[in-house]
Amino acid sequence: MVNENDNWNYTVPSSAVSTNWVTLGFNDSGWSTGPGGFGMGDGDDNTSLPGGTISVYQRIIFSITDVAAIEKVIFNIDYDDAFVAYINGIEICRADISSVDQPPFDQVADNLHEAQLYQGGYPFQQQLDLTWVIDNLTTGMNVLC
Repeated sequence: MVNENDNWNYTVPSSAVSTNWVTLGFNDSGWSTGPGGFGMGDGDDNTSLPGGTISVYQRIIFSITDVAAIEKVIFNIDYDDAFVAYINGIEICRADISSVDQPPFDQVADNLHEAQLYQGGYPFQQQLDLTWVIDNLTTGMNVLC
């Protein structure tokens, strides 16, 4: 449903972002746009972020033709140093960031974690429960953040 090089809307915040940024109805028209693969310009990123960036908020709208036809959803992410992922406003998984609910824009990762793909490794992978998928994805527009 979402591929590595798809264009995302994103922002590098310098202050708190509305907690509804993870919902489909959030207006991100003032955000930047760039292809997936965000990073600090070390040669393996499609979209380079400014040096010193602590966090980046990313959103992509995707469409599903028929939720009832879905047999499996697998979320893959190659990340450095932490992430929290949401679909339609609901957290689906996180790694290396321990705050409750949405982390503040200036929270640093709990641990250092290097991206894996460029080293010949594998991305983080999470299979979503099919009942959750049917209950929380919609036929039509959805948002991954």
